[in-house]
Amino acid sequence: MKIAAITTAVLCGLLCHADAADISTLWRQFEQAKQRGSVPTLPDYSYAGYALGEKGIPPVTGRRFNVTDFGAIPNDNLSDRVAIEKAIRAAASQGGGIVFFPPGLFLVSEEAGVGSGILIHGEQIVLKGSGSGPGGTEIFMRNYLMPEDPEMKYSVPAMFEFSRDKGESGKKKCTTITQDAPREAFGIVVADASSLKPGLLIELSMNNPEANAEFLDGLKPWSIWKTTNEEGVMVRGEKHRIKRIDGNRITFFEPVHCAILAKHGWTVSILRLIPGWGAEDIHFRGNWKEAFVHHKDFIHDSGWSLLAFHCGDSPVLRRCRFSDCCNAVKLAACYAGTILNCSVEGNMGHESFSSSHFSYGTLMAFCADTVTNGAFHGFSASHGSVGTVITHCKNSDRGFDWHASWPYCSLIDACTGGLIGNGGNVALLPNHMRYLTFWNFRQTAGEVYREYDWWEPRKLNEEYSGAKVVHPVIVGYHGLGTTFKTNSCGQIESQGVPVSPASLYEAQLEARLGAHPAWIDKARTGYKLFVKNGYWQPID
Repeated sequence: MKIAAITTAVLCGLLCHADAADISTLWRQFEQAKQRGSVPTLPDYSYAGYALGEKGIPPVTGRRFNVTDFGAIPNDNLSDRVAIEKAIRAAASQGGGIVFFPPGLFLVSEEAGVGSGILIHGEQIVLKGSGSGPGGTEIFMRNYLMPEDPEMKYSVPAMFEFSRDKGESGKKKCTTITQDAPREAFGIVVADASSLKPGLLIELSMNNPEANAEFLDGLKPWSIWKTTNEEGVMVRGEKHRIKRIDGNRITFFEPVHCAILAKHGWTVSILRLIPGWGAEDIHFRGNWKEAFVHHKDFIHDSGWSLLAFHCGDSPVLRRCRFSDCCNAVKLAACYAGTILNCSVEGNMGHESFSSSHFSYGTLMAFCADTVTNGAFHGFSASHGSVGTVITHCKNSDRGFDWHASWPYCSLIDACTGGLIGNGGNVALLPNHMRYLTFWNFRQTAGEVYREYDWWEPRKLNEEYSGAKVVHPVIVGYHGLGTTFKTNSCGQIESQGVPVSPASLYEAQLEARLGAHPAWIDKARTGYKLFVKNGYWQPID
């Protein structure tokens, strides 16, 4: 299967960035600040993804649990769900393993009216197929699932749900932060570090209306943003792994992406996230064929949801295709998750790839939305996520999604597609707080805006009147000709012309590691093959 020529040209565009003659002023300032040890204007986004970007995702290893050994038979037109669940339980009982799917078609949702997906609670479990293209593995969801609450259109579970067991506690408050810490710091000072140790994951939390001025950069929230005004912004996405402890001073492996003021009442909790989850080399296909209508009912909003990771420590999704679905993939409350060389295709649905519910350091790299007119909500950083990086991706033609509930510090890097496809609960706006950075974004689709204002209303006092973003940083935007109101941006540089470096994420990662990471070249090659062939394949 090959992608249509016009789409191929757009997809290829993000791989063929022309070298820009002008080096970005903000990039020079970032380098100088790092050398001096001061706080740079640009956050250091390079800590997103598996192993904080420092090495490639290794081949999966461990005991293999072939689903056919548990009763699954490909291509027989009979349900394989029970057999797949048996294989998953067997892997969990052994402390993890590879749940393997040989080539062929596997059926997982043959019965209508079912209200639960296939649950995966155990550690170190990877769903592995035999390729996402011809001769590979296809998992087909014939019937939509039912919602947990019929009144909540978004409450349908995913067909495959990686999560902690509902009876397992995932967080334990242990201390408070006692000293201020600047943005991009690698540590905090706490009241009592006796329950902490190196290697633990912890969560820094704060919910205080007095912090609104800091997180909204002095902008005044609209009166209809009820929860933000009355309860304040909520921060829970600062998830960090402890590197060292000196008395009550805690040092992290990765930076804090906000300024911490102790007077706002920050707490520290020990986290229990599940390691070793993943899925690779599978074509996940739904049966969603209707014309999408936003918020029409639960079927349109979430009935055909394929894959979700809840509370994962470095979950990995690579070389997978997601077709004819409402929601492709959600990473919720995860740390350092990665979606690499994946695509969403077929009929328009609600959402594509989402970093949500207070995740930290999610990386989406060399991925593509080839849905006709794009997913309704494109690649997403939402619901309190921190440090999300979307790099070298062909996004939805409708645009990116910042879905409110206080996400901050997200990077849109060397991507193509539409500009704005946001949503979100009006009580929980703005759509995105500080440090949303567009770097060399090329707009190839969607509405063209003139003097776009990221804060003030454009449609009288309507609740939803454009994306509400706190002073975004826009560098090297080019393409269809959208322009931005300067005083609504934090920084705006090189309007209409790309800058150097071509990729901020790559440049920051190279500067930190002292070398170019080989895994990026492999991912780029994988993307080129997808553009050529229409499916993903392993790169040796």
